[in-house]
Amino acid sequence: MSVNNDGPLISPTDQDHLFEKFYQADNRSNVGGLGLGLAIASRIIALHQGRITVVSNPADHTTFTVYLPSKGSAK
Repeated sequence: MSVNNDGPLISPTDQDHLFEKFYQADNRSNVGGLGLGLAIASRIIALHQGRITVVSNPADHTTFTVYLPSKGSAK
């Protein structure tokens, strides 16, 4: 599953840390938050033997992709 938006790009440095607890990018808008949402999402996905990735560049904008194993391949 992928989610794409055309908002502000996420720098490569920030992309490396997005899934860490309490991480907040320096260039984020004033929307509030504690930097927990992506860390929680990443942990839940990992508990289901999946993974989440982010790609942010001018050509594709920002895309978060969640990979989960099919029902038959989960252990």
